[in-house]
Amino acid sequence: YALDFRSSQYIEHLWTTDNTSGFYPDTIEFRFRSPERQDQTIIQKGSEWAISLQDGGVTDKGYLRKSSIPRGLC
Repeated sequence: YALDFRSSQYIEHLWTTDNTSGFYPDTIEFRFRSPERQDQTIIQKGSEWAISLQDGGVTDKGYLRKSSIPRGLC
């Protein structure tokens, strides 16, 4: 199964514990294929951090970039 996002569509979900161990998830797995060759934000948490897809230019492959804003600058 896959999600097919268009334009500004997004998923929003609470980051909660599993109600048994009290632990929060510690892993997120991304698999994606972009129909557009351009820089794109994949996921963002307010102004705290973001994971973006960066266009690879003339190569066939792009790369992911994690951005975070140091505390005190938010």
